[in-house]
Amino acid sequence: MATHMNQPANRRASLNGGFPKDAHGEISSPVAWPRMLYTIYLPLNYNDGAAIPASLLNRAKDEIARYTGGCTVLPASDGLWGSPDGQTHHARVVPVMVIAQADEYTDRFFRRLAGQLAEVLAQQEVFIHRAPVSVAIASNP
Repeated sequence: MATHMNQPANRRASLNGGFPKDAHGEISSPVAWPRMLYTIYLPLNYNDGAAIPASLLNRAKDEIARYTGGCTVLPASDGLWGSPDGQTHHARVVPVMVIAQADEYTDRFFRRLAGQLAEVLAQQEVFIHRAPVSVAIASNP
């Protein structure tokens, strides 16, 4: 899978724990950063029912974490989806959640990732949900 998709070096740093700066060069508040919640639904099985090797799923999770600075992997769950021929299919999926900066680089990364995952995991498509999110950061007094 591709990494960082030709994004500027300063963008990579801000996604991996660095702090974006405002127009005056001051570190901006993390609360003010526009954020998106991305949930990637990684299938656990190929379409024929065979298990997808854990190494492939781990590679996908590592790629996501490398780009965004981290991810949260939720427990496996059952999913249903409808195919164009009207059939309902069952799938076991692992949801991987990421809160990342809302911008064109991140959107492009996840669009490309969905296509790459669909190809590598032999799926018709890989579903990625995107939603705006508010981030509140609490600190100890």
